[in-house]
Amino acid sequence: MRTLIVTADDLGASAAANEAIARAARAGIVTQASVLGNGAALADAAARFLGAAPAGLHLNLTEGHALTGVLPGATDGAGRLRGPRPLLLACLRRAVDLAALEREWDAQIGRVRAAGFRPAHLDGHHHVHVFPGMLDVALRLARRHGIGALRVPHEGALFRHGGARLKRALLCALCRGARAAARRAALRVPDHFFGLSLFRRGHDHHSRLLALLARLPQGSTELMVHPGDGLLGGVETASLTHPETRAALSRLDIRLATSASLPALD
Repeated sequence: MRTLIVTADDLGASAAANEAIARAARAGIVTQASVLGNGAALADAAARFLGAAPAGLHLNLTEGHALTGVLPGATDGAGRLRGPRPLLLACLRRAVDLAALEREWDAQIGRVRAAGFRPAHLDGHHHVHVFPGMLDVALRLARRHGIGALRVPHEGALFRHGGARLKRALLCALCRGARAAARRAALRVPDHFFGLSLFRRGHDHHSRLLALLARLPQGSTELMVHPGDGLLGGVETASLTHPETRAALSRLDIRLATSASLPALD
């Protein structure tokens, strides 16, 4: 059996992204979304998306402002998050305050809950939840808040010339041991993950999505998507809502699912 979880990231980033994600859930194949707890458009996300599909947490330490102020290794002196590369280097140097970062993520989770969302899964903006030292924090927060599923962004080669090859290789290295750690913490994890090789594709996004569906492995797969504004975000939204996409799922006997529907661990 093949099941597909289609997760739209960055809900709460902007009104345009919120509208695109809600449309892709109601008229397309998106089955759940991941919410930015420090997103500037979180209230708008709740108004547009609640009731459309389940939601989870998109833990952020790389974009926008921290909710809890200055975070050593992650923000500048004004509390603005500095981006994924500076954060990764700081994590590698052990120059981050993990306790402070945990408080920040806890605040983001609280803000998402206050907006009306009941998170069922957890992942990270720019995959920060698998940066060195951060996975244990993410697992601890998942247990504390009763969140039952985790993304492990380990993407193998499905296309001979798939995109984002360097980023995929880096994440595969960062994810080493993450699946086993999540299962030890009694968190459900899909068998497979894809999305990096499709991210920010142009005119060929739909053809590559159909090719991915045709070669989807057995078991459960999470597909990370980014419907949104702008040319490339619009292309992805159109691809996810195209009638041929849902027809392909039916023809290939692929069942849509959510992280909450993954089998419980023994």
